[in-house]
Amino acid sequence: MRNVLATIAGLVDAFILVFIFDMLAHIVFPIEGDTPTSLEEMLAIIDKIPTGQFVLMGVGHFIAIVAGMGLATLIAKKSLVPAIIVGGLVSVATLANLFMLPHPNLFIGIEVGAILLGLAIGWFITKRVVKQ
Repeated sequence: MRNVLATIAGLVDAFILVFIFDMLAHIVFPIEGDTPTSLEEMLAIIDKIPTGQFVLMGVGHFIAIVAGMGLATLIAKKSLVPAIIVGGLVSVATLANLFMLPHPNLFIGIEVGAILLGLAIGWFITKRVVKQ
């Protein structure tokens, strides 16, 4: 039961952080003009989104993976499984987003880098805490 709660807490933590960083990216680097309300409008302005917005969102996804895996590990205490599930699901959700909407190559690179670095650091922290 502890592992289930650890997994849920890690996922909630990670997705709240993704939400916060995405909102922060939109506030710090606003898109010129009206906010898109449809897929067609989003596709029309995707190339006009500031680079800083993509970077901040990538940083948020990196932090979300590390923090979600870390929290899952702290709660589970003796198991690596919750952290692995959290890291995997957040990574899959991030990759799914890249496939659902066309993104500039720069953002794809940032996201893949954020996922790989987040998983590596999250795994390092998890192994240190669990010490298996």
